[in-house]
Amino acid sequence: FEYLGLSDPAGAELARFLYDDGEVLTISVISPKCKTASGIGVGSTATEVLKAYPKGEIHGSDIGDMASISFEDLNVFFVLNVKFGGYDLTPEEEASIDPDALKVTEIAL
Repeated sequence: FEYLGLSDPAGAELARFLYDDGEVLTISVISPKCKTASGIGVGSTATEVLKAYPKGEIHGSDIGDMASISFEDLNVFFVLNVKFGGYDLTPEEEASIDPDALKVTEIAL
């Protein structure tokens, strides 16, 4: 896999493209300058994401140890600043979630 970054004219990175053999696998928005139509971006809280997109659910990941808000019918993930051990959260992990403290670190498409 390789990454290709997209920067603004001042050199600040806005997004990263993960690709393999010429095929784009993931586009990750990493700049707080870029927001969704609902105003959600890097730095938004999980509470704000879930208010704007109520069908979202907080999950861990089976690949790596990231956590994100994901959607059954959309191919977008709001990656959060917390890590869990797997996709399905344990009761302890669920009890530890404070949506106001969780922040979006990237938006992955």
